[in-house]
Amino acid sequence: MIGLSAVGVYKWVKRKAPALRNTFSKAKISELFGLSRAKQTATASVSEASASVGMLEKNNVKSGVKSWQVRKAKIKGKAQVTKTPGHEIGSMRIAVEESKKSDVEVIYMDKSLKDVTNGEINSRKRPDVTVVRKDGRIITHEVKSKSQTKTELRDKIDKMQKSLPENRRDLEGISDVFDVEGRKI
Repeated sequence: MIGLSAVGVYKWVKRKAPALRNTFSKAKISELFGLSRAKQTATASVSEASASVGMLEKNNVKSGVKSWQVRKAKIKGKAQVTKTPGHEIGSMRIAVEESKKSDVEVIYMDKSLKDVTNGEINSRKRPDVTVVRKDGRIITHEVKSKSQTKTELRDKIDKMQKSLPENRRDLEGISDVFDVEGRKI
């Protein structure tokens, strides 16, 4: 396994996620990637450093978690890049967490509802993360940017859900608004 220090993670992020270039300190990058202080001083494996944003992940047979390769196949598209630091990673975190659920068929990142439903719905609204469950229901998640309010995003989610046929709507109220670190707000 390749060893990677916190400084190595910082350099790797700068190469792989140019939107984050010069926006976060090494400590903040390490925090986003889930590296504790002990791991920052010691060497951390690539899988530990990147699992929180879903770049790689080792198999965990005992807990029944599917391998990253299987879950990655569920995620379509790329996260939206905005001027808000961390927006892209926040979307990736949500997609990876959703991909771990057994009732999820496919996850779309930054895709219009028209594309998600193969033209069934004529809407150009693009949620940051769209989850299509195996029962056909569609869950929409938004990551809050600097210029947006929670109320504004909640209204956007409600309008998107109302545009869906009743048999495809999120009746359980799972659709939600998250901050750039992937926490519900």
